[in-house]
Amino acid sequence: MTADIVFRNATVLDGSGKDGYVAEVAVTGDRIAAIGKGLPRARREVDAEGHVLCPGFIDMHAHSDLQILANPDHTAKVSQGVTTEVLGQDGLSFAPVDDATRTGLRVLFDPATVRDTATFEEPRQQAEGIPWVLVNGTPVIEAGQRSDACPGRALRRTPEGAQTR
Repeated sequence: MTADIVFRNATVLDGSGKDGYVAEVAVTGDRIAAIGKGLPRARREVDAEGHVLCPGFIDMHAHSDLQILANPDHTAKVSQGVTTEVLGQDGLSFAPVDDATRTGLRVLFDPATVRDTATFEEPRQQAEGIPWVLVNGTPVIEAGQRSDACPGRALRRTPEGAQTR
C-alpha cells in the first residue's frame, strides 16, 4: 500500500529519550506506517532535512475551553506542536454545551471580530472586540471597557521573608 506522505531526511526524536537520528517517516491516514531509510515513494513527499520530526506535545494545563469552541482547528496550539490538551482546569469548563450555547460562544469569541491592538512599542494595549473577560469570577472587561477590578491577590515579601497581602 502506498503511504499518503513520507517525510525524508528528518531528524527524528521518537520520545524515548534517545538521541535524535536521521530517518524517513511514512504516514498512512492518521497513523505512522513506517520509520526507516529507503522507504517507497508516497503520494506526497516532504524533504525535512534540517527539521525535527517528533510526537506532538501534551499541554497538561490549558485554558483553551472557549478557544476550541470558537476555532475547532485550534491552529494556535497545533502550529506550536501541541496535539493534546487537558481542558476544564481549575474547576472551569464550558463543556458540555448544546448547539445554542456553542453558537453564542462563537459569536462572543469570533476571531473575525477581535483585533489585536498591541504593538512592539505599546505591548499592553487591550484587544478590541472582546466584550467580557472574567478573572476568578470578577469582570475585568465589561461591555468592552476595562473595569477597575483587581481580582486575585498580590503577595509581597517582608524583609524577614514572610508573605503578606
